[in-house]
Amino acid sequence: VEGRRERNSREFYRLLERGRRVWTPNNIFNRCCVKWLVDGDDRGYDVDGYPGIFGEYSPRRGCNGRRCNRDHPTIILRFDAAACVTIATISHRLDPFVRCLNNLDGAWPHSATVWRITGYLRHVETALRSRDTGFGGHLVKVEPGSREASDAAQAAELEMVEWAKNTNKRRRVNGDDQIGDTKPFIKLEEVICIVAKHCNMQNDPLTLFCMRPVCKFFHKIATSIASMKVKALNLSITPLVNGTECYGDDQISGYDEETSDSGNWGFGGGPSQITQYSKKSVVSLICHPPEEAEIEDGWYHPVNTEDATFDWDSGELFRDPEEYQDDHDDTDWAEYAYSGQLMRVFWHPSPEDPICPPGRNDFYAEIKPRLGVRIAEFYLRRPPNCGNVTQSQKGITISYEVLESNTSETEEEVDEEEEEEEEIWVGSIDEEGSSAGSIIRRTRRYIKYSGKIALGRVKVDFGVLVRAHACKVNGELCHKYTNILKERPLTPTEKEYKTLVELASG
Repeated sequence: VEGRRERNSREFYRLLERGRRVWTPNNIFNRCCVKWLVDGDDRGYDVDGYPGIFGEYSPRRGCNGRRCNRDHPTIILRFDAAACVTIATISHRLDPFVRCLNNLDGAWPHSATVWRITGYLRHVETALRSRDTGFGGHLVKVEPGSREASDAAQAAELEMVEWAKNTNKRRRVNGDDQIGDTKPFIKLEEVICIVAKHCNMQNDPLTLFCMRPVCKFFHKIATSIASMKVKALNLSITPLVNGTECYGDDQISGYDEETSDSGNWGFGGGPSQITQYSKKSVVSLICHPPEEAEIEDGWYHPVNTEDATFDWDSGELFRDPEEYQDDHDDTDWAEYAYSGQLMRVFWHPSPEDPICPPGRNDFYAEIKPRLGVRIAEFYLRRPPNCGNVTQSQKGITISYEVLESNTSETEEEVDEEEEEEEEIWVGSIDEEGSSAGSIIRRTRRYIKYSGKIALGRVKVDFGVLVRAHACKVNGELCHKYTNILKERPLTPTEKEYKTLVELASG
């Protein structure tokens, strides 16, 4: 502890010396808290990036001002709605503050500590919090209510600009080059049909989703295109059997995203357990038109019926590993670690689709072939009953037949060495007369699962494609809108579109 204190003391004086060189003039800096200027509020971490031990002092934990009698300089921003300008007030006339405000576009000094800046508050705040200022963004504060007042004024201006733009779009010119409300030269229905034919709208699920509530004709067009799209998908099913839960270092051995399933996420940021499966042959699916085969419209059937039938055999699983003191609790063959079977449904988008399957790397970061977009997972954790089964999950419906489902239990009598004496034991005495051990007879119980399934058919709702597309667009919107919010508030149109995308993403 003494060594850590000495190291912290040296680190603080080095920090203080660097602060004197940056935060001039020194007569003002000497009244200020250097920990606040450099690191801001108390972060609760020491110089090594780990939590401090018993709250001990560390020079790089920042300062919250509660137990500090020094000044904590800030730049306070407020918005003047009458003049439509942002006002910046510095609490201390430190040179980094003064240089930054003097070099800011549209800023002019109003007094020794006040600057008036042309523009709305968000733009000014983003500029002052940027890394180019030479100080941390924690030193920039906003007066309560000022951001809301600035956003309201800026939103009103944006609405006027948007209204004027939309008004200009609605203006029509007749044959005499006069502005007037002449009738369109073609019917709306014909325009939409032409657009749908030449703009490849079937590969834009989100646009079709937005079209449906507009009017009855738009709903009819979008529904017709969507019904054709869901019959032309490239789908497949990957059967995974004999799932076994792995813990600790066993999670790393042979890990493959294609045959693994992450369980609950632990404290360290990774899964607390991973289930490893054995992979069966991938089953490709095709949608047959009703006139080609006497089947219900919209269902996908296996291309190869032989691959569509798969079986599993767990082998003998140990049932009571907790009763023994040896290594028989190995998860490779313990019943509690057996997770059953899993069927994964994949969509393989075409190059024209707006969605790209995620990349895939192994544990050593080597690139592996893409698997497709996983759109559903159907678990069979316990032995299923024989017969036809239909399951649905978020717009995916799968039908299959359980041909066989067997469960067998066996017992085995074994002799094991015990350290303590029991009522029934066979001991041996060495030449000196000391006990060499005892043997006890135990009964080990095993269980075995086996079975066979024949995949039948799969149906996909168009909402599955909309949800996948909307999730991608929502991620892009979050990044785009985060940058927009640094300069201005979102317009009503942008808010409505984001709400619609979030609704479509499920």
